[in-house]
Amino acid sequence: IEDIITAPRERVNRQLPVWPAELQRCSDLRSMTLLYTNINEIPEWAATFHNLEMLSIEGRSVDNNLVTLPETLFDGMYRLTYLHLAVHQNLVQLPRMDGLTNLKLLTLAIVMSLEQLPRLDKLTKLQLVQVVGATSTQRIPTLSPHVGSVNLIVVESQACCNGYIVCSPSSHLCSAHPSCLDKTLPENRPNEVTQRIFDLMTVKTCTTSGFKTADFFVSPTKEDVDNCDGVLYAQCRKFNGTANIPGMCYNERLQVVSCQTISLYMAARRQEIQLGAGIPCD
Repeated sequence: IEDIITAPRERVNRQLPVWPAELQRCSDLRSMTLLYTNINEIPEWAATFHNLEMLSIEGRSVDNNLVTLPETLFDGMYRLTYLHLAVHQNLVQLPRMDGLTNLKLLTLAIVMSLEQLPRLDKLTKLQLVQVVGATSTQRIPTLSPHVGSVNLIVVESQACCNGYIVCSPSSHLCSAHPSCLDKTLPENRPNEVTQRIFDLMTVKTCTTSGFKTADFFVSPTKEDVDNCDGVLYAQCRKFNGTANIPGMCYNERLQVVSCQTISLYMAARRQEIQLGAGIPCD
């Protein structure tokens, strides 16, 4: 516990399901990164970290991760400029964000149980909003009419096919809802500012990336690991019950090297090779 108190900025791959009470002593905390710590909840007193400028909490696909957040968590975090919440598949509600008046970068990724996102119309300094893998989210919050130039990226969300942004009921995310939202109702359409951003950001909004959120929660088997023998980017084959599928050995999100068949990973590696980037291809 003591080293967490004296150096609380970053924790990676260490179990910390609940914040220790001693952490309250860090009243001047400016930055906190919790990566793969299996954090389940954040206490009410975390709202007293008024000097926090960066908060990043990301879970692993094999853990429960965040289940709940205090409703008042962000009320006094006026200095927060960066907020990253990723891989919290059991989180059903986010706190209000009206107090984040200095927020510039917001990422919500792999939050599959969130049906509704908090209002963002009071956040005038936003520069980048990323909503990725929010598969249950039906509407994207409207933005402030006073916001400046902002990038809005939406991938793998029901809002991309239920009519809020695009009407495409044949999408795998909207197949259970054959009809799209009634756009005559104000709550089912973005405001003028948000719509203008959607129109300008067609390349980055609701794109088909090759990424499917469900793939993220497929844990590697012992056979997947043994097939690679620790060799990164080697070709491999994975048996899915009926056929051997070609794949690539990859350590997804700092985990063990295993045989992966996700096309996006292989496409990214091919791009690296073409650009001469990353580990040289032998």
